[in-house]
Amino acid sequence: KKVDDPRRFGVVNIRQGFISRFVEKPAEPKSNLAIVGLNYFRNPATLFESLRDLIRKGRRTKGEFQITDAFQLMLRRGFRFKPLEVDGWYDCGTPQSLLDTNRFLLSKDGNTREFNNSILIPPVFVPDNAEINNSIIGPYVSIGDGAVIQHSLISDSIIGSNARLVRASLVGSLIGDNAEIVERPRRLSVGDNSSLDFEMVRL
Repeated sequence: KKVDDPRRFGVVNIRQGFISRFVEKPAEPKSNLAIVGLNYFRNPATLFESLRDLIRKGRRTKGEFQITDAFQLMLRRGFRFKPLEVDGWYDCGTPQSLLDTNRFLLSKDGNTREFNNSILIPPVFVPDNAEINNSIIGPYVSIGDGAVIQHSLISDSIIGSNARLVRASLVGSLIGDNAEIVERPRRLSVGDNSSLDFEMVRL
């Protein structure tokens, strides 16, 4: 798939309809064709053999064993890769791309139901076991199982399972599982099991 910033991805070069080179997150890309992570092998033994060789030799790229390097090793051994371009591919490698993907998925399959003294603006996804009171949710909000949201305004965000938000006003935010937010931040990315309590300054 063609991407705007190929430095974030494994990329390929193509020659005469076949892949001629694989490179993982190149600093100076020669191509903007990103590997989308969907592969089909008629003979996967060649792949596993190449992966074993990388691990045996301790060959890492950017500190990790990369399947892209295994593909490149397979190329050197005569394996031929035929590329297929995809129409839609939604990356989740950054907070913004994760929110973009959330928007796309919700536009295809959101749900809406009534909650106590609350307004839900579609598209949103709210599981049956979430608790929402006196809040405005949406558009483009996904809420995890068991989350509790009270007296809050939430849009364009992903709220993790069992998270608790009280008097929060969030746009474009990622809230992890079991996180707790009290009072009024505007934009946050908070990991699992975090707890934030913002003291209000009253004039």
